[in-house]
Amino acid sequence: MPRPLSPRAFEQLVSAAPDGIVVVDAEGLIRFVNAQLLQMLGYEANELLGRPVEMLVPEGLRAAHVRHRAAYRTAPRTRPMGSNVELVARRRDGTELPVEISLSLLRSGAGMLVTAILRDVSERRRAAEALRESEERYRLLAENAQDLIYRVALGPPLRVEYVSPSIRFTGYTPNDLYEDAELLFALVHPGDRDFARTALADPDHLPGPITVRFGARDGTISWQEHRLVVMRDAAGRPQAIEGIARDITDRLRVEEERRILLADSEMQRERERIAADIHDGVMQSIYGVGLSLRRAATEVGDDHPEVRERLQEAIDELRGAIADIRRYVMDLRPLRFTGDLARSLTDVVTLFEASSGITVKLDVERVPSLVDEERALALFHIAREALSNVRRHSRATIVTVLLAPAEGGVLLRIADDGVGFDAGQPRDGHFGLGNMEMRARTAGGRLSIESRPGRGTRVEAFVPLDSD
Repeated sequence: MPRPLSPRAFEQLVSAAPDGIVVVDAEGLIRFVNAQLLQMLGYEANELLGRPVEMLVPEGLRAAHVRHRAAYRTAPRTRPMGSNVELVARRRDGTELPVEISLSLLRSGAGMLVTAILRDVSERRRAAEALRESEERYRLLAENAQDLIYRVALGPPLRVEYVSPSIRFTGYTPNDLYEDAELLFALVHPGDRDFARTALADPDHLPGPITVRFGARDGTISWQEHRLVVMRDAAGRPQAIEGIARDITDRLRVEEERRILLADSEMQRERERIAADIHDGVMQSIYGVGLSLRRAATEVGDDHPEVRERLQEAIDELRGAIADIRRYVMDLRPLRFTGDLARSLTDVVTLFEASSGITVKLDVERVPSLVDEERALALFHIAREALSNVRRHSRATIVTVLLAPAEGGVLLRIADDGVGFDAGQPRDGHFGLGNMEMRARTAGGRLSIESRPGRGTRVEAFVPLDSD
């Protein structure tokens, strides 16, 4: 049977304990301290032994400690370590040390003794405070982020554990989704709901970033790009999905507009190729036939006036056909932008008058040189498209074209006295009008069209001097 520890061995064991130990008698006087407590609080043993234990309590708490000690003496009990009581001890230099304290009662021949074990929890407190501050920072980031941040427990049942306040763009609040997780599918566009349900039911096969349309309560549709992470338990089973969703509606719109512009540019090149083929092939052949007919009319002479008359009619018809083809060629092969907006616009107007027979009043004022080439090119294409619409649809007799500085930018106005149209009606199929609006918007500007039946049409395009 093992022998009990000797008093000397026991004293050495207590002195080497990792926590501070202090023994106090019924009068509150310190009877024993171990080496760890002395090191923890910065005292020498002779400075504490026989002194009131309140020396180790911050001055502002000493009176209360005397009362607590008296109450403990009346009804002593063991208080274990980690009882969630916020306590501090006073060091010799007056600074305070956060501690956990366990109390236990010891009855001996010397009377009632109370043993207090003090554990330094300053590192734990600092770590907890750092964690709290970190969580607060991330909370503030999530609460103020424009992107949508969320966590969904896969269940069953499905449960929204967190969603950032930016969800309000849909017309719902975070609390709405906390109370009813099925609202997740109400947010998703009907065309994407099956995909969303499949993704949540089988998260192991989620692709990379996924794009899902969201529908707000007011009917607004937006495209949201989701980046997802599957959270798993210790066995590797999916437990939740954490995600960040970013609105990419504007980006997709710009990409679509760029695609249309590229297609339009390709179409222009093809039109120019066709125009060159017509000019160099078909029109030259017709011109050659006309010369042959003119020579035949000369050779017939005056003996056959009816033949000469028919030949002349054929020559006149060919001349008209050549004029028509020349107008088509002008439409197919528009002028190139020279880089000088005023000069290029003047060239467009000159070509328009020659091919349409419509009078144009051109007023090109001094245009600020700060207009960059991209915006000047947009105005050039808008003017060409608007004049083309006038020639084909308006039956106008006069067109006025104004290019002038405006507040913060440049204004292009094209107005005609033609038949007009109902500008309030849907423009489905009017690709020219859509192209003009798209070019103005891509240049950071705006386009307005005013027209009424019988009252002509006015097109105004404004582009800013710079990106702001």
